[in-house]
Amino acid sequence: MRTLRVDVRVIAATNRDLEFEVEAGKFREDLFYRLNVMPIMLPPLRERVEDIPEIARFLVDKVSKMQGRPLSITDSALRILLHHGWPGNVRELENCVERAAVMSEDGIIDRDLILVSGVEERVTPLRGGGTVDLDDPGLDERERVIAALEQAGWVQAKAARLLNMTPRQIAYRIQTLNIKVRQI
Repeated sequence: MRTLRVDVRVIAATNRDLEFEVEAGKFREDLFYRLNVMPIMLPPLRERVEDIPEIARFLVDKVSKMQGRPLSITDSALRILLHHGWPGNVRELENCVERAAVMSEDGIIDRDLILVSGVEERVTPLRGGGTVDLDDPGLDERERVIAALEQAGWVQAKAARLLNMTPRQIAYRIQTLNIKVRQI
């Protein structure tokens, strides 16, 4: 038997606190110090929400090359992605984008494909008790109706007044925009 020398660099990742594991006797101390030459701490995706659009677009480009067809993602789809908690981190985001791309017939990943691919739509609570500007041109119609419902405590008649609509009009919009009304 002869020894063969190799020059390799090991990159290892974990979601565990290895220092704690060493102290608890669950991880070898010598191996810890061998691996811990250059630690790189990456926060989970839920703590880097501002990076989600850029990462999602990168993943769309990657899937586009894999599928050999042009793909794009809409702003409303990105907004849904921003409000998800991502317990599975970047891998979960990648799976979501890939599932939506597979289901896309026209190469456009929209909010409905994101919802069908398993991401639940969440309405984020208003920070600090503030209100959303219902005249904000950045809001699409669905977001505007949801924001009005949030501000009105999910009372449709009050939300209709905020939007200068009749209760019948807002009920129609809730139905056509497929908004799940919260029961309070």
